[in-house]
Amino acid sequence: IQAQFQGALSEAGRALRAGQLPVGSRARQLQDIDQMLMTKGGSDGIRSLAQAMQLVKDPNQLNRIARASLGKRWMDIAVEAWYFALLSGYTTHAVNMTTNAMNLVWQIPERALAAQVGKFRGEEGVKVGEATALAYGYIGAFRDAVKATGRALREGDDPTDAIEKIELRTWQAVSSEKFEWLANPKSAASWYFAKAVDGLGTFIRLPGRLLMSEDVFFRTIAIGGQMRALAFRTAKNEGLEGDAFGKRVMEILNDPPLDLAEDAVDFSRTITFTEALGTKGKKFSEAVNAVPVAKFVIPFTRVIMNLPKWVGRRSPLGFMAKSYKDAMERGGAEADLAMARMAMGSMFMLSMADLALRGVLVGNGPSNREQRKSWLETHQPNSVKIGDEWHSINRFSPMGMAATLAADFASIFQYASEGDLSEMAGAMTFAVSKNMLSKTWMQGPSEFLRALDDPDRYGARWIQRVTGTLLMPTGAAQIGRQIDPVWRDVQSVMDAIQARTPGWSKSLPARRNRWGRIDTSTGALIRSKPVRESPIDEYLYDNHISVAMPSRTQFGMELRPEEYWRFVELQGEEVKDPTTGLGMYDTLNEIITGGHSASDQWSGATDGPEGGRAMIVRKVVQKFKGAARQQLLEEFPELLSRYKGRIKERNMAVQETIMRPKGGDIP
Repeated sequence: IQAQFQGALSEAGRALRAGQLPVGSRARQLQDIDQMLMTKGGSDGIRSLAQAMQLVKDPNQLNRIARASLGKRWMDIAVEAWYFALLSGYTTHAVNMTTNAMNLVWQIPERALAAQVGKFRGEEGVKVGEATALAYGYIGAFRDAVKATGRALREGDDPTDAIEKIELRTWQAVSSEKFEWLANPKSAASWYFAKAVDGLGTFIRLPGRLLMSEDVFFRTIAIGGQMRALAFRTAKNEGLEGDAFGKRVMEILNDPPLDLAEDAVDFSRTITFTEALGTKGKKFSEAVNAVPVAKFVIPFTRVIMNLPKWVGRRSPLGFMAKSYKDAMERGGAEADLAMARMAMGSMFMLSMADLALRGVLVGNGPSNREQRKSWLETHQPNSVKIGDEWHSINRFSPMGMAATLAADFASIFQYASEGDLSEMAGAMTFAVSKNMLSKTWMQGPSEFLRALDDPDRYGARWIQRVTGTLLMPTGAAQIGRQIDPVWRDVQSVMDAIQARTPGWSKSLPARRNRWGRIDTSTGALIRSKPVRESPIDEYLYDNHISVAMPSRTQFGMELRPEEYWRFVELQGEEVKDPTTGLGMYDTLNEIITGGHSASDQWSGATDGPEGGRAMIVRKVVQKFKGAARQQLLEEFPELLSRYKGRIKERNMAVQETIMRPKGGDIP
């Protein structure tokens, strides 16, 4: 009987998953269905489809309308291909699992603190020992999590929840069902072609299936932990002890009440940052899903809203959040947890601010373009210094976001005067926006905003990035980055594809900084950079002095990529001063540290962007620039030929102008 009953439950579960119908109270069902519609076409799209079908009198046309009404099919195919190409990088999945795991572990000390808050408040809230029950529940659910993950990988759906991270305007756009002549094949050739299209769609969506399966693993563990913690709390509230207590806990776990089951599902969504959005967030998500092109800009709406909420609730300003006020009004365990979140998060951010003031942790860095160039020579954004290297923590959100945001705030308070309260508020707001835009999941919106702000400089780059990702998925590009960690010069869409292709990228010129050194990126999940002492960069940063990259236009002509980057290399480090044997970068450092013949002149000059020392820096740069130009002409005979041809054309134009009589043609 038990075997038959379990079989019936399995069949019911498969049926519910096939229809992706959430279970629970009626209000909960409506909320979940609404969230599902939002991420799979939007309620407005479904409503428009229904209205269009009402106008059709011929039933044979319904299938045709259903396939065509969800938008431009080819655009949907392009969006789906790009979306999953973006998710194909192995670092994306490493970040997703690391983020979920860190959030899962964070809940244990946070729950322990909430128990102490509840004990102090004296209400029926979070109980002492509940954190231990939560951790024990995590361990007990591990085996179930592995099974659920395997089932999710096989069947392609989430057995724990109907709401996922994947948000697409049209679900399974790459499939034979979207094309009438493939949906009902009339020949063997079309049948095989339909199978090939379905296989291609399954392959394209594989990164999404992996992402969903990863979330299933952590959701299952979270549900198991929360159910045990809630069972522990319920038995404690009932005043049970000893065997009666243990029996009651097992009774709840074997047959959980509906409200506890829903609470556990909600808790699991907070672990994977897939909580239901509010009214404004839902409208925003539906607006993005309604416009296919918008998915190229904002591929993930739910995550980019829930991650900042997580940090905000755990910041010193968490008491201002509506969720905090609502929790305090309801009281009990919710109030305990809200206060514990804010307290523990604030302690964490204050600790990170202390590390920032000691120079161990840095945030996003200065926003001024010229200052940032100098700062980047000696720092790595959103990183912690361990030994002789900077290690990025940017990918470890939300803790990484909280830490780097605290570092940004610390730098603002460190350099702001007491009378600049309004400026400090503006700087803090700007720091929050910059911190968010620097995250990997905000790269698309960040680059799009830059393209809108400066289309001449960043517009082509944004198009190159989108096209490059579509034609060369992120997974392949990350493999190529490990083979060739050098940043390459990209000037066209074809260059963008080439730069992302493993083994092919090396044929593009290497990008260099203003001192002629090659720009590299080491590490996939954690990017590392050596801590470098650079007196000239520190001085330029402190005094707001600009040493810009050389212009691509030299000798009155646009240099070709290989010519330009060789020119940068020559000017920065290859061309040597014949008297000292030093390049430009080493010469400037020697002048500042007192080891150069010009050091006496430097010591007597004034600071500041217009001071005497700035003049010395510019003279040194001009000196090496002139020598580099001469060397460049010697190394590139074709460039010299073009230059001579340009001089000849200019001389002929001048001669013609001199010979031209007023009001007439040349005789």
